[in-house]
Amino acid sequence: MRSSGELIPQALDETAVWAVPGPGADPPSRDPRRSARPHRRGRGHDRPQPDTWTARDARFWVRYFYVSLASFTAGGLFVFAYLLLTTDRPHRALLMALDAVAVLAWIGITPVGLRLMRTPWRIAFLASLSMSALALVTLGAGLDGGASSPLAMVLVLPLLYAGLVYPSRLVGSLGVVAVSLYAALALIGTSGPRELVVGTTVVLAGLTSTAAAATRTRMTTRLNELATHDELTGCLNRRAFDDALRAEAVRARRYGRPFSVIMADLDRFKAINDTFGHAAGDTALRTVASVLEGGVRAGDVVGHVGGDEFAVLLPETGAEEAAEAAVRLGATVRDAQSGVHLTMSLGVSTWSGPEDSAEVVVRRADQALYTAKQAGRDQVEAYVTI
Repeated sequence: MRSSGELIPQALDETAVWAVPGPGADPPSRDPRRSARPHRRGRGHDRPQPDTWTARDARFWVRYFYVSLASFTAGGLFVFAYLLLTTDRPHRALLMALDAVAVLAWIGITPVGLRLMRTPWRIAFLASLSMSALALVTLGAGLDGGASSPLAMVLVLPLLYAGLVYPSRLVGSLGVVAVSLYAALALIGTSGPRELVVGTTVVLAGLTSTAAAATRTRMTTRLNELATHDELTGCLNRRAFDDALRAEAVRARRYGRPFSVIMADLDRFKAINDTFGHAAGDTALRTVASVLEGGVRAGDVVGHVGGDEFAVLLPETGAEEAAEAAVRLGATVRDAQSGVHLTMSLGVSTWSGPEDSAEVVVRRADQALYTAKQAGRDQVEAYVTI
């Protein structure tokens, strides 16, 4: 807390709002119409998600780009070696020139590629490289005799490589493109057992890469869920909630829109465990999680941040609306059917401006929660700065 001013109680329906005067701050609005306004948020802010982009992610994509560049360059050198070994075949000078231009172009885009690896455009950029590789291989194979050219086999490499990180739909699309290009090569050259084998290999490479990408996507989704959600309650875990909170604080500073945090603690949880057993305690936690998830708006975030402690992030929500939401959630928990009577103590805090931080907002909400516990439990206390 930034102010050591005296705590001033203010009545708000069933909620005692403890206001901490802030230096130079204006009194909060008490417009009764404010709580009736629809909750509106800008495009792209429907539900705050944990900000999972880290320095490790950036390093991964940069390394992947370098591997891509090395693979394309190695492929170009392989083609150049093949052309040198088969100088008796037609179009060698043209093919060598195309190969050299392609390799130099791929090397030349390195600065652009490194920048794009840190943006949402990275997959589109990598896909464009794969498409260009397929087109160049097809052109080279066409000039080298069509489907009978050994270069046609190189069509499988971009597909296998794409299956490592590309989305499954994109890998499938690349597979369709590769098969179509090989079919076009088969129309302009001779057809025989070797061409049939190569065509089958291209088809299998496309199917295998697509299946691998789909499996990887499912596994990644599951691993991400395990890493960000509490297994018992299904809510965000502490780390993921903190990520969402920090992301909302950044948005609040950028757009000047307030947010609020509710810290909620299940009353007498130890007594529930001691009297009815840990299974009943787990049921109580799942019930509370379900009540909280069902009682908030689509854009709000619920986290299970401790043994019997939950947190709710309310984006674009002022102090009065947050206090009303806390009172409503507390009443809903009180009425929940769980086999045992459940009540919660709740503390509320609201972001007060650009000088405020997410950590301080949570600290104030924790202090308000402690006050609610000391005051007898089963009630709401809120700290607001004025």
